[in-house]
Amino acid sequence: MKQIDKSDSNSIVILLAFTYLISYVTRLNYNTIIIEIIEAVRLSKASASLPLMGTAIAYGAGQLISGYAGDKIQPKWIIGLGLIVTVLMNALIPFCASILQMTIVWSINGLAQAFMWPPMVKLMSELFDTDNYNKACIVVTSSGHLGHVLIYLIAPILINIGGWKTVFYSSAAAGAVMLGIWLIQCPIISLNIRKEENGETKKTSFPWSIMLVSILFAIILQGMLRDGVSAWTPSLISETFNLGNNISILTGVILPIFAIISINVVSQIRQRFVKNELKLTSLLFGICALMSVTLTIFRESSPILTVILLGLLVSCMNGTNLLLISFVPKHYAKFGIVSFVSGVLNSCTYLGAALSTYAIAVVSDSFGWTTTVLLWGVIAICGGLLCVLNIKRWGAFTGLVHLKNQKLPKYIKEDEQWKSL
Repeated sequence: MKQIDKSDSNSIVILLAFTYLISYVTRLNYNTIIIEIIEAVRLSKASASLPLMGTAIAYGAGQLISGYAGDKIQPKWIIGLGLIVTVLMNALIPFCASILQMTIVWSINGLAQAFMWPPMVKLMSELFDTDNYNKACIVVTSSGHLGHVLIYLIAPILINIGGWKTVFYSSAAAGAVMLGIWLIQCPIISLNIRKEENGETKKTSFPWSIMLVSILFAIILQGMLRDGVSAWTPSLISETFNLGNNISILTGVILPIFAIISINVVSQIRQRFVKNELKLTSLLFGICALMSVTLTIFRESSPILTVILLGLLVSCMNGTNLLLISFVPKHYAKFGIVSFVSGVLNSCTYLGAALSTYAIAVVSDSFGWTTTVLLWGVIAICGGLLCVLNIKRWGAFTGLVHLKNQKLPKYIKEDEQWKSL
């Protein structure tokens, strides 16, 4: 597709960035105030985690739907539909009378939220060249974490003003404003969806391979660490140091701030030093495991130190998420299914999130936080090993072997044999 001019490019990146920011506000608000909901509604941690598990499962399944649809119809309309539904669900959840109703509503919200990222990847992939695509991914991804920062900062204020329900009403209002802006501005980002000669949408099978399956499992483990740890950080801080809910919620603001920093640092390392995404991801998993061991030793010494160690642990996984969810799909552009690959990869993140959000609640209640934190280290080691075993294969698949003048393995000598990777 013909590349757009710089002015339109900047406008589109800004529009996508603000949309992604609001998607984080309207999705992570429940995570942010979960300890307040536990206290106000008198729920156990395991019960309160059910809406989080539901939204993570729905979000992951929705990634497959939106990823597939994003390659077939205009991505902008998929994003618009997601905004409409998420506004309605945020406005509805304060009226829920039971944890079952909350789980259903928040699961629908998770499905709606899944209609954001894969279509955005499709738009950026089609509209921008490789360099601008990478820059746009960094800006849009960082904006999501900025939204997380905003909800962490604003939620305690809103709770003091009108209770936990006010957080959802305000999020719904912000989403409604963004929806209006999106509908006004989205005409500038239409795509020419690829067609066959008979006028039907081009069909391409998903490029399964041993290497890609390994990446999928690594992404599941990354999701377990990134989202599971983020969701329960305020609770860990509150239970360890007996801090009030509002203070504990505010301590969580360090995580998205670290995430924004890590995204930019990791992208610079990738651009200048380590171009192989799996090699860099292996390193990040290793640092994450080290942070887990360190946190086990010093967790009770200081709330500030504990938050910093948690921030470093989660920021490593945010860097991993950038590499595997944002940059990896671009390499599958030649198959014409960037949006679908993005959806499949991102769905694995939230499969991991669904598993860990509930599991962390159960393990921490049953065995304590020390065992839970050590388990995070084991998960990080497993993720690192999956990436290490596929570094050479990924280098061959992406062409990095050519760049280094290394001999190609037999399985990549013929392009049609790429599936043996």
